[in-house]
Amino acid sequence: MIIAIAGNPNCGKSTIFNLLTGGRQRVGNWPGVTVDKKMGEIKHKMLNATLVDLPGTYDLGTWSQDERVARDYLFSGEPQFLINVIDSTNIERNLYLTTILQERGIKTLVVLNMIDVAKKNGISINAEQLEKELGTPVIAVSALQAGCKNKIMSKIAEALSQEQKPTLPPPPVIENEEDKDEIIAEWRYKRIEDIVAKSVAKGISPYKASDRIDTFIMGKYTGLPIFLFAMYLLFWLAVHVGGVFIDFFDIVFGAIFVDGARYILTSINVPESIVSILADGVGSGIQALSTFFPIIFSLFFFMGLLENSGYIARAAFVVDRIMRAMGLPGKAFIPMLMGFGCSVPAIMATRSLENKRDKILSVFMVPFMSCGARLPVYIVITSAFFSHYAQNMIFALYIIGILLAIATGLLLKGTVYKGHLAPFVMELPQYHRPKIGAAAQNAFFRIKAFIKKASRILIPIMAILGVLNSVSITGEFGVSKEDSVLSTAGKIVTPVFLPMGISENNWQASVSLFSGLFAKESIVGVMNTLYSQDAAATKEETENEFSITEKFKEAVASIADNIKELGKKITNPLSLGEPEIVAESASMFEQMKKAFNNSSATAFAFLIFVLLYVPCVSAVSVAMKEVGFALVALQSLYSTMLGWCLAVIVYQAAEGHSLPFIAMAALIMLATVFGVILYAKKSGRFEGGMA
Repeated sequence: MIIAIAGNPNCGKSTIFNLLTGGRQRVGNWPGVTVDKKMGEIKHKMLNATLVDLPGTYDLGTWSQDERVARDYLFSGEPQFLINVIDSTNIERNLYLTTILQERGIKTLVVLNMIDVAKKNGISINAEQLEKELGTPVIAVSALQAGCKNKIMSKIAEALSQEQKPTLPPPPVIENEEDKDEIIAEWRYKRIEDIVAKSVAKGISPYKASDRIDTFIMGKYTGLPIFLFAMYLLFWLAVHVGGVFIDFFDIVFGAIFVDGARYILTSINVPESIVSILADGVGSGIQALSTFFPIIFSLFFFMGLLENSGYIARAAFVVDRIMRAMGLPGKAFIPMLMGFGCSVPAIMATRSLENKRDKILSVFMVPFMSCGARLPVYIVITSAFFSHYAQNMIFALYIIGILLAIATGLLLKGTVYKGHLAPFVMELPQYHRPKIGAAAQNAFFRIKAFIKKASRILIPIMAILGVLNSVSITGEFGVSKEDSVLSTAGKIVTPVFLPMGISENNWQASVSLFSGLFAKESIVGVMNTLYSQDAAATKEETENEFSITEKFKEAVASIADNIKELGKKITNPLSLGEPEIVAESASMFEQMKKAFNNSSATAFAFLIFVLLYVPCVSAVSVAMKEVGFALVALQSLYSTMLGWCLAVIVYQAAEGHSLPFIAMAALIMLATVFGVILYAKKSGRFEGGMA
């Protein structure tokens, strides 16, 4: 059986979807469009079914792609049952979609969600009376409370076994087709008014404090400082709370995939060159990737708490006010906000922008947002070079990306991107007490997707690079890394990065940047593989020393040690004056520092380039579908040249002190900017109204 779940945005639909399906979920795209298609399996003693999560929508019109997707799927006849989720705190507006769904004649269960919040707000809903008035089964629940799943499943089973006859009044008489939509809307609202009058009672809400909170959180002078503090706190918690478990993952995965793999392969007499590729290459890459699981999980977990509390929507309004004051389209903030997670869905989200020019501008701005795949790169470099204030540097990179996105928007808006600003309309959800379980589940799904994507791309890349790092141009196998194909190719490319402080001996950094074209998270794995091979030469281990039990005990003990260190960081949140977090004996970091000539300026310049250069191939391909090849090529060239120029200027100003290089970078940057403007004006590709 196929069941569809529909409702307005912010009604708790996704929470109920996750509740009913658990971990049995998959995400794709609806045929022919870039809107996410989320499906899951309901496995319960009362029912086994496929649940399809429709995009949140207020109507089934054709104003947006979300509405078209929901309408077309419901009209297709594929769903055999419908779960209509309603926000109990705003029942009148939500019932408008319910009346439309009833007119389609599909068996439906109306789920009154957030009933506990409604009661606190002085709203009393008689579910039995509402069921009678609608002629459709109704259940009142709070999706975040225990036992909710079984209640909903019981009601679904009951609804499936009964005939449904919605109490629809006679349709209105339409004399003039031009007034048809308005007449039907009035007819629906009149019905909703009658239903609410008989089944809903509203008292005086004791929660007027929310208005006072909004006045402070979204205030003209307080909104932005609170937003910046919230973002800084988010990254601080992600880095340090997640950091408690880094050593655990590092030790356990290192024991299994590096030491364990080497022990097993050596014991069965596998050639040392193959052992080096599999254990020191692929194994080290997997070990490096694992150390980012706790930090990325923490980032999405704390972001989920913010989102569940209702703050993220308010943050959108705070930033929107600033963007509109500078002449930028308000809705551009939504894709930008999503860009902190991943550029691919963020670019897809530009489909919701009605104005084509707003959409183009958003596609130009989104890549400047630091996606989750860049975070591991920031963590590694800042831990090695700025470990006593790593979170401050990471936060600075995020701010730099935001400022450059705004500067790009201003540049295009003031030159080729002139036109009417599309209005920014967004519903403010109710304040909620964040639910740890829901946030943890969301973070789990995000980290699961990260692991799947990273492993699918990273492991083959590391295996190929491992071979290339052991083969000479003449085809001789088992050569030193300095004579390998990879080293030779890396040294050919590296002079391009010389003005930003990357010397020819640091060809590993150039190779890692190339791998980042496929997936930004692969940069860390490649760097770890290449730098660790240098360290492996000085690392002496015997087969008898390997013990998985001892390694696991060491890993568990590291958690307790790191929790003690976390207490010190709480009393000094800016980590000022603290010693370095990373031990000087950390072999990979030592080799990396040596390759970067122990230069913090080179390291930060490298991070700026990682922040700005061309997005991964997945993001590029999605952007091409949205705005075409020419504009994506223009954006990629613009962001890459901007990244190179800024990286050169930062390094040369801090350490290189070469005025010719600074002047050259400044001239190239100006030429790039004027080139973009000139091309856009002459090509007319930025013109257009509705998308």
